[in-house]
Amino acid sequence: MKLPFIQWLLQGIPENLAMASLLLSMAGKKLEISKIIKIGVPQAVIFYLVRSLPISFGLHTIIGIVTLAILLNLIAKIKFSKSLFFALLAHIALAIFETVVVGVFIQLSGQTYQDIYENFYLYILLGWPQVIFLFLSALWVNRWRNNHNTGEKD
Repeated sequence: MKLPFIQWLLQGIPENLAMASLLLSMAGKKLEISKIIKIGVPQAVIFYLVRSLPISFGLHTIIGIVTLAILLNLIAKIKFSKSLFFALLAHIALAIFETVVVGVFIQLSGQTYQDIYENFYLYILLGWPQVIFLFLSALWVNRWRNNHNTGEKD
């Protein structure tokens, strides 16, 4: 399922930056802009390229989890097994946020998922609450880890 460039620009890049923030906070790393960009932007490019391939729907998510784990491993020096676990958790969080946001919107508006999917601008707009929830989750996890520092080393 090809991703339109403008959707990638307005939703895909911010979403991947938010995912990178959440991963770094789960890994107990500081939320440094340079690391967030070094993980989020390449992941967004990879995601855009993968979505342009003629592959089965859902396979892009598996590829996304693995490539996100690889980037976290390389950039933040986190063990790959932990990186993979954190990438999976971040994708689960994204799926939960998307389900809640879209579900609430459908209940309030009476529109269907198909209506949302076919309305390009509405689809992008509904992606932003998820981005915000991911960033807020990253901040919450970061604060929680700082208050409950376990001293665990990677």
